[in-house]
Amino acid sequence: EPDTAVRRARTIERLRQMLQSTIGLRTNVVAVDVVAPDPDVAKRIGDLILARVNEFNLASRQTSATAERRFIEGRVVEARARMNEAEARLRVFLETNRVWEGAPQLQFAKDRLEREWQFQSELYASLAQSAEQARIDAVRNTPAITIVEHPNRPPRRDSPRVAAKAAVGLVLGLLLAALWAVVRE
Repeated sequence: EPDTAVRRARTIERLRQMLQSTIGLRTNVVAVDVVAPDPDVAKRIGDLILARVNEFNLASRQTSATAERRFIEGRVVEARARMNEAEARLRVFLETNRVWEGAPQLQFAKDRLEREWQFQSELYASLAQSAEQARIDAVRNTPAITIVEHPNRPPRRDSPRVAAKAAVGLVLGLLLAALWAVVRE
């Protein structure tokens, strides 16, 4: 076809007709069969499908991990700021209240400020660890798809045998027409 969009659409449709896939519900194994007139073409299509599925899976995992990394890094900045604020409040309290041990209200306020600082510190540490893991995941290029069996070249040509099927259909059609004519007579 001179028009590339039409040519692309027809190619996609032809490939859809050549492919058959099944999913094992218990095993989560996806089997893809390629039916093509040439065994080498069938193997090459199988290899390309496997390569593209791996590329797509890897790219989508890395994109997801990158988005997660950006989100977590933003949360790390916020958590660090809140931790620093809690630490500053605790420092100001300790500087302004040098003798707090004897006053229950001051002891309570100090304990509250320490708990807040401790919580913010733990939150910051947890988010920093998550951010580091997300950075690692964003550059990880380990495929998540395990290949059970690589595409192999079929030993013989697998064709739909259109001519044989047409001949059988023609013979059956003639027999039915003859039978119908006899029944009518």
